[in-house]
Amino acid sequence: LVHKRLWEGAYPSIPRFSEDLRLVFSNAMSFFPTESKHYKAARNLRKLFGDISAELGLKTRQAPTVGDWPYEYRLLLKRLSKSPQSQPFLRPVDPQADHCPDYPQRIPSP
Repeated sequence: LVHKRLWEGAYPSIPRFSEDLRLVFSNAMSFFPTESKHYKAARNLRKLFGDISAELGLKTRQAPTVGDWPYEYRLLLKRLSKSPQSQPFLRPVDPQADHCPDYPQRIPSP
């Protein structure tokens, strides 16, 4: 969903993009047990997000500056999506197929 929104130009600012990405990780860490592969993947991707952002010199909590949006953030998302741990997050959760029927009740804002 974040990837789709980014490519559609739906993010008005860098902080909004970063908030959505953090929300994905937070939702996964809230929903899945701490020993699950999804929880661990979300935790590791959250750290990777911070590491890549710092490496690229991206400001994820401040107003954007001319020239840093959207190329660097597309690069960041591309690098995150290439991580083997990103697989569970490359598509929306399907409560039935993913065997988590209570997901919509527990995560009201995916």
